[in-house]
Amino acid sequence: MNFLARLLYKLSHFMQGRYGIDGLCIPILVVSCVFTFFGTLFGSIILRLIGSALLILLVCRSLSKNHAARQKELYAYYNLKNKFTFRNKTQYVHQKQKPGRNQEKLIRKEQKAVRKEQKKFKCYFKCPECKAELSVPKGKGKIQITCRKCGHKFIKKT
Repeated sequence: MNFLARLLYKLSHFMQGRYGIDGLCIPILVVSCVFTFFGTLFGSIILRLIGSALLILLVCRSLSKNHAARQKELYAYYNLKNKFTFRNKTQYVHQKQKPGRNQEKLIRKEQKAVRKEQKKFKCYFKCPECKAELSVPKGKGKIQITCRKCGHKFIKKT
């Protein structure tokens, strides 16, 4: 083994059981860099100390073995982040819309988006008898499909 391979092996062995890097590490790193940059720019030792403290916090979080506490911090961060941002615009539209025909259109639009995402894993067929739409797993070959609505059985290739 060369030097680099031994070093990587020792590092991976050291990191076993430790928390590592998660979604909260990047914002902490960015804020740390901003404080350090402005501390250097303005000659403020306090800003540089805050930046260094955040960097030390980041390293301590990454090397921690207390997974439960780190997960709790991460969920608190995500909850705070979600209070200020909407995950998708349809949630905002649903809050503004009155119940009725427009809301039904929005629901259908959301269902189409979900279906488009699921097309990677599912095939959709219409029952020849009742025209109900059925979804089956993709890539299973020829299968017998039973309609949940009318019970009619038919064979299709997925």
